Amino acid sequence: MFIGDCLDGGASPWLHGLNQDGSRPRMWLGQKKKSEEVLWDENSSNYWPPVQSLPNAATRLDVDEIPVRCHCKGVDLVLRVGLARREFEEKASRGEALPWMVDPVTHKLIADFDACDSCRISSGVEIFHWMLALLRYVGFPAGSDGLLEGFPATTGELRDAVAGGEEAGKRDPRLGTLAYYASSIDVQRYFCSRCSACVFYVVDDRPELVDVAVGLLDSPDGARAEGVLAWNFGGRVNWRQDMFGGWREHLVKSVEIEAEKWRVERGYPKIWKQVEREEA
Repeated sequence: MFIGDCLDGGASPWLHGLNQDGSRPRMWLGQKKKSEEVLWDENSSNYWPPVQSLPNAATRLDVDEIPVRCHCKGVDLVLRVGLARREFEEKASRGEALPWMVDPVTHKLIADFDACDSCRISSGVEIFHWMLALLRYVGFPAGSDGLLEGFPATTGELRDAVAGGEEAGKRDPRLGTLAYYASSIDVQRYFCSRCSACVFYVVDDRPELVDVAVGLLDSPDGARAEGVLAWNFGGRVNWRQDMFGGWREHLVKSVEIEAEKWRVERGYPKIWKQVEREEA
């Protein structure tokens, strides 16, 4: 694994136990044998960066927007985290319920582990990481001009803007290379039509909500974007049963074990939803 450009190590903390023979995956900060290797030491936790150098779970990133970009930058959007934070704080001050995917203490958006067959097949990734956001918090970069007044507010409007606008010759250029296909009757999977990056997962019965691929967040604090995301540590991987019955069963169980070990060593709290389930 090559982890230096992740800044925070990305998903590497929960990938230590992948090999069934018990050996540890080798990691480099850059190119193999051309950069520093993260060496294993039985007397060390071997996490890079060290857990003591990472911010605590309550630390929030003080920015208004975070770019949502694919590798080729054909999809170039923003996550309006400043607007989301202000609205959540106002709701909390009035005693109103927050959206279900918002941490009640930090007001961060939830990020999760997904092992379902359809996500694996569409992305080529064994365990995919999504975050949940209301569409009102997804937007075009500031100062950009286009045909739409703003980013589509519902999943139906998004579908029409991406497909219908193209058919009518009125597609907003700020949508870039964003495309979609229907993986089920009521599900659309959005992707970059040039570099194939997964972008959104959309279900018709959640018209104001989308799953956003965490890997597209170009956050200054690292690939996990912990300054704006609350990670679902302390529980089981969603749809883990899809990986049972073959070599992938070891993979998903090892990810759960390693993620929990890292969470405990770091002192990162269990996600509030897991705590609620355990206390019920």
